[in-house]
Amino acid sequence: MKRKAIKKKMTGVFVPMPTIFTASDEVDLGAMRKHVRWLIAKGIKEGQGMIFAGGAMGEFPTLTLEERKRIATALCEEAAGRAPILIGAQGTSTREVIELARHAANAGVTGLQVSPPFYYSPTDDDVYEYMKAIADAADIALILYQTYEQGYRLSMALIEKLARLDQMVGLKWSSPSSYEYEQGYRLFRDRLAIIDNQFHPVYSHIMGARFINLHPANFWPEWGIGLWNLLESHRYTEAQAEVERIIWPYYELSAKAASFTCGGGNLDKLCMELVGLPGGGTRPPMRPLPPDFKEMIRRFFVKAGVPMSVDA
Repeated sequence: MKRKAIKKKMTGVFVPMPTIFTASDEVDLGAMRKHVRWLIAKGIKEGQGMIFAGGAMGEFPTLTLEERKRIATALCEEAAGRAPILIGAQGTSTREVIELARHAANAGVTGLQVSPPFYYSPTDDDVYEYMKAIADAADIALILYQTYEQGYRLSMALIEKLARLDQMVGLKWSSPSSYEYEQGYRLFRDRLAIIDNQFHPVYSHIMGARFINLHPANFWPEWGIGLWNLLESHRYTEAQAEVERIIWPYYELSAKAASFTCGGGNLDKLCMELVGLPGGGTRPPMRPLPPDFKEMIRRFFVKAGVPMSVDA
């Protein structure tokens, strides 16, 4: 694996695409392929973005291992090298994650998002051995995912140790502490491509982020690329105005969705449907959002100027 070459691909808009299901609750690979084609046609491609599947918004806890592997294969086939594909490899079993990693490497996945195992509370040594086992098993780039919502938090010392693994090229970073958040950039921005997961793209870009995690790019990729271009041009006042115009209202809706049901991806899929893309339902235990959510989203779209139809 050419670490420097992979890092060069890691720049732009990070699109956390949802998993689309059919009416009979099966993974709709056709609809997901269509979404990837549309995202690439709208500018999400190497040098400007990356498409991420099988993460929290992709409802990975509800997917079987075989479904996750089929998604990886289908999206890589559809992207055909035009856009980097990142696959979520979170899990509770080292053996299963290794199997997914090996499959992803063979399918042409650009990299894996890896996070500490969950349910059992791990120690730092557990996490290191888990990550090293994945790195030893598959020749594929790894992006370390830190989210304080999981309970276990990666220490700076452990991130430092994991950053020495040959396959570790990125860090998807957030922290409840502003000091720690800045410290992460100071320590790792020269070695790892940092993905903003704090949802403060302007501040993160100033600190050295190479990717901004943007859910609205699922249904309005041109806007996401425009925001990235503002950041790259250091037009931070204009970029912050876009954050307040689009991202803040979006996350207000997201908070309302989270107060109604668990999981993720349901809001993104409703937004996609409202612009004419396939969205599909959710898998239990996540419940469908109430009908009034569509009207709330529609009002947000009208105020923000989101295109209400697509050439999909």
